[in-house]
Amino acid sequence: MKNDKRKEAIALKYDQKTSKAPVILAKGKGKTAENILEKAMKLDIPVQRDESLAALLG
Repeated sequence: MKNDKRKEAIALKYDQKTSKAPVILAKGKGKTAENILEKAMKLDIPVQRDESLAALLG
């Protein structure tokens, strides 16, 4: 099994008024993950690091 340690990011949206669960808006590894994280920082969106959740959703 390949052990891929590239940066990984998953963008979630959750609106408890319209959804029962979060929805995946974007996900990616490497440069795509870096772009997701840069956009979140620019827009002041909170970022949570959870490698096990990223693995589960990825």
